[in-house]
Amino acid sequence: METKTNAQLIKISSACGLHCQVCSIYIGTREDMKRLEFISSRMNVPVEVMKCNGCRSEKRAGHCQQCSFLKCIAEKNIDYCGQCDEYPCETLEKFKQERPHRMDLYSDTACLLSRGIEIWNKEVLAKYTCSKCGTINSAYDIACRHCGERPSSAYVAKYEKEILAALNR
Repeated sequence: METKTNAQLIKISSACGLHCQVCSIYIGTREDMKRLEFISSRMNVPVEVMKCNGCRSEKRAGHCQQCSFLKCIAEKNIDYCGQCDEYPCETLEKFKQERPHRMDLYSDTACLLSRGIEIWNKEVLAKYTCSKCGTINSAYDIACRHCGERPSSAYVAKYEKEILAALNR
């Protein structure tokens, strides 16, 4: 596995504290066009609009183009929501509650701010890595997308009930 610089890690970290490498859309854009096509069809959005190179890149998924968190941190001249005096704000709390891949948002942000981006990167990726084959999965991969191991990761083991409920909506 390649070692990323802090600048590269910042590019794959969102303002709110999520990690791009464990995002289904990011994985689809980088490695799995069929996944991206499925997500696009489920969201009724063209594949080109869904492609994403990370939350801080120029090419973000359509629904992320107008990210209020990126605008807010830019206005406040900070790197992450967790650095704000108003953290966690009502907007972030609502965002956190909407989808199961955001359930560890506050603890992940606490790690990022207290232990640094390199440790945050390692710890978040470890939560989403298949214990059998080492593949990084998204929160919505109930079984590993490479070897089929179930659960696909420690994160899925912890939140499988919530994830399945969201997938069945």
